[in-house]
Amino acid sequence: MGEIQRLDGVFLSRADARTLVEALTLFRDLLPRMGSRPTARLDQLRIQLASAVRASDSDARVSDSADNADPRAWFGHEFIDTAAAATLLGCSAANVRDLARRGTLPAVHVGGRWLVAADAVRTRAA
Repeated sequence: MGEIQRLDGVFLSRADARTLVEALTLFRDLLPRMGSRPTARLDQLRIQLASAVRASDSDARVSDSADNADPRAWFGHEFIDTAAAATLLGCSAANVRDLARRGTLPAVHVGGRWLVAADAVRTRAA
């Protein structure tokens, strides 16, 4: 089990907090498909939790500062952008975004960009 961190009155391991951020992000992205949208509180909670995870991760890291600034490492997975995923899969970036939106390819939507789980792309390409 990972180190326990205090996050505004709730104790979670960094791994559990990352998983919760991923789940909240996926939930937020699914709501429009169901004719709904996330509440301001849900978005605020997701953003605050992601920020706490990043701060906790940067405090715990001993690697060089370039790795600390890489948002693809926030969730404990390697992520690639849609252009790189499209190249590996032999399709368009628009197709990769569609796969991500439908949940067929694990991805997170961050700052208006889709970041796709690199391992899932490599598995699908094989």
